[in-house]
Amino acid sequence: MPSSQAGAPVSPLPAGSDGITLSGRVQWDGLASLFAERNQPVQTEVDQVSVLTLTGEALASQSDSATFEFRVAPGEAYLLKVRTAQGVNLWGLTSMLTDDTILDVSLAST
Repeated sequence: MPSSQAGAPVSPLPAGSDGITLSGRVQWDGLASLFAERNQPVQTEVDQVSVLTLTGEALASQSDSATFEFRVAPGEAYLLKVRTAQGVNLWGLTSMLTDDTILDVSLAST
């Protein structure tokens, strides 16, 4: 599974293959209030952002950043998984992608 540090786009596609960009950022709003209701601090440090197929196959991941950018094949839908340093997982689900797409991942998308 391809992986990189923040700032470098990651592509699970073979070299020379065309793809589209799936990018976005992690939104913390709902998560912070949920943890506050339970008197628990929430750490907003991202451990890893991964893009997966709908069958759960991990395609690529990026570390250490609340923003992400992946090059993926068009004509597919994808899952995005954000894991915080605290071990909290947030999820996002794309529609069938045909063009470059921006998707924010948050408690609402989980």
